[in-house]
Amino acid sequence: MTDKSKTINILIVFWNLGIGGIQRKIVDLTHYCEKGKYKNCRFHILLRDKTDFRMDNQISKSTAKIYYRPQFANEKLHIPFTLYMIWKAYQLKPVTLLTFLDYTSFLSIIAAKTLFWRKIRIVLNEDILTSPYVNSSIKQRLIKIFYPIADIIISPTIASKNDLVDNFSVPADKITVVPNWTLMFANKHKVKPVFDLLYAGRFDKQKNLFFLLKVIKQVKDRIPNLKVCFIGDGSQKNEMQKFIQDNHLGENVIIKKGVYNLSSYFRKVKIFTMCSIYEGMPVVLLEAMAAKLSVVTKKCPGSDEYLVNGKTAFIEDNIDDYSNRVETLLKQPNLRRKIGNNASRYVKTHFSENEILKYIEVLLPGIQVGL
Repeated sequence: MTDKSKTINILIVFWNLGIGGIQRKIVDLTHYCEKGKYKNCRFHILLRDKTDFRMDNQISKSTAKIYYRPQFANEKLHIPFTLYMIWKAYQLKPVTLLTFLDYTSFLSIIAAKTLFWRKIRIVLNEDILTSPYVNSSIKQRLIKIFYPIADIIISPTIASKNDLVDNFSVPADKITVVPNWTLMFANKHKVKPVFDLLYAGRFDKQKNLFFLLKVIKQVKDRIPNLKVCFIGDGSQKNEMQKFIQDNHLGENVIIKKGVYNLSSYFRKVKIFTMCSIYEGMPVVLLEAMAAKLSVVTKKCPGSDEYLVNGKTAFIEDNIDDYSNRVETLLKQPNLRRKIGNNASRYVKTHFSENEILKYIEVLLPGIQVGL
């Protein structure tokens, strides 16, 4: 049994602390453990790359420390990330190593097993629907080899768990389902809406944003003064800007850079939109619901595990239905308020503090911590 007063080290390995749902979860973990029975936990966050816009300053300084892979003197060469992981794991003596998604998971397992004389609990958080996300046959094979080596894999939905079992032969008893969460709830001070629709996230193929742009074009024909805000960046940004220009949406659509905290935008928008082809359980969607926004989204595997269609959100599968739903909500503020209030209560009940507590208990099973 571990001494309750002893510091418990947890090593977290990921690519970067750029803006995203995984990064938000890491931030939440460090703050949740600032007080209470987990206050003697220390998170050592090992990152490969520095991004231009990152969440370093959002991390709790009292419970966490960030380490970036060192550069050589000429700043063009780096120490191999796996070797750096092995060194930090040896130096820090973590009880648990937590990592996310395929490639960092492979490297983390190699690093932890290299220190074979130490018992390091390996926890993989597969925060995505794996089969459509991993399109490389080599990576698919590596998942089948490496993932069963982990002590436990956390999936946010039953759908993502079943995907690993059915498509990658990962033993079901190796996977536990812990839903994602948000600790960000509505600010009481609502302001006059500036935007009708909001999207926040990456601009890439998975997010299916040309579907949304076509919806916007259709709604704009009926509501000419429609105002839409896209927040984020990504590989499809230039193509999106061309579509906006070619379809005369420049007066309707604005694109803004990512922000650390979306609360100020949630207070001045009417509807939050998503249309991803696949997801794990999007944290930004939970945040929008917690902020009492009406949500319109497309159905994807697992979405019925965190959305109740017609009660906490609306799920539409084609452009016409999606456009009609957006138009209806824009014209019926009472319906927007009703759905937003339902959504916020639902998230607070099912995807809030209890889920982060379950997550920490998976990281530290059976370990006595300070009270």
